[in-house]
Amino acid sequence: MYEADTGQLINYQKYEIFFNSNTPRHVKTQISSLLGVSEIIGRGKYWGLPSISIRRKKKVVFNFLKDKIWSRLNHWLTKNLSKVGKETLIMSPTQSIPTYCMRVFLLPSTLEEELQRMMNLFWWGLSIQQSKVINWLKWEKHTMKKEHGSMGFRHLHAFNLAMLEKQG
Repeated sequence: MYEADTGQLINYQKYEIFFNSNTPRHVKTQISSLLGVSEIIGRGKYWGLPSISIRRKKKVVFNFLKDKIWSRLNHWLTKNLSKVGKETLIMSPTQSIPTYCMRVFLLPSTLEEELQRMMNLFWWGLSIQQSKVINWLKWEKHTMKKEHGSMGFRHLHAFNLAMLEKQG
């Protein structure tokens, strides 16, 4: 009906289907052949997000966010940036990287803490190897509103919850 109404053809080679582990093999085969799509075997991605349900190893699945943010920060760490330059890098590109994932998934709190720790280290001009050095201000102080004398960075957990509430 879609093809007849729009004049567009569906490319069934791009589609995959995911079955619950309790689905019998013969039912999976029947549905796959009826729809003309293949079954997802491994862990795929769809628009940069994990395409199947995430259960126990959420932190491992979302490690790509940590790697992406750290590579961005590490690239700029060698540059001699002012506090305004660092603020701009933390607020716009760095904090926007996990936003798309946060609209769909609740990120593990340990991952959120690691991301905030990386941003805090970057703010103070430290690399990940220098993590034992004193951070003069807790990240929670940086995430307060600017009106209260803070930087106004996002608190990732609160932002993640807000994004999920928006979906609801």
